[in-house]
Amino acid sequence: MSLPAGTTLQDAISGISALLRSVSGIRAAPEYPSDQINAFPTVIIRAWSGSYEADPFGGGSGAKKGLHDVAVEVHFARKGAPYDVKLAMRYSDAIPAALLADPTLGGKADTFARIRYTFGDMEKYTGTPTVGWLFIVEGIKQEVDL
Repeated sequence: MSLPAGTTLQDAISGISALLRSVSGIRAAPEYPSDQINAFPTVIIRAWSGSYEADPFGGGSGAKKGLHDVAVEVHFARKGAPYDVKLAMRYSDAIPAALLADPTLGGKADTFARIRYTFGDMEKYTGTPTVGWLFIVEGIKQEVDL
């Protein structure tokens, strides 16, 4: 499958944002990171790593293929370990389930390969200590006509 010309990595991030805004209890999942977190739990989505390949079909197809990894950070306010972990565990399956239910990320990608995760203290986000999930959505494939 080839996506429409002009489809970008940011489009995939926007697709992830739209899917995660539908997860019950998520207070915010903006398409672009904000300067501060005003409500918890909040999802921060950003590019992690990736690659581009020219002419993935060969023969001068006039297309490119992007394989992207995107970070999905789910931040919770620190209130104490038992409370933090109990609240966060509700999202251990909910976040992956929302993404796996639509591997095209709302039509913004061909598919993705897998989701890796870690859990624990998050980097201070604009000075606010948080705990949460770091999901890496790996191998987001975008074959795009140029």
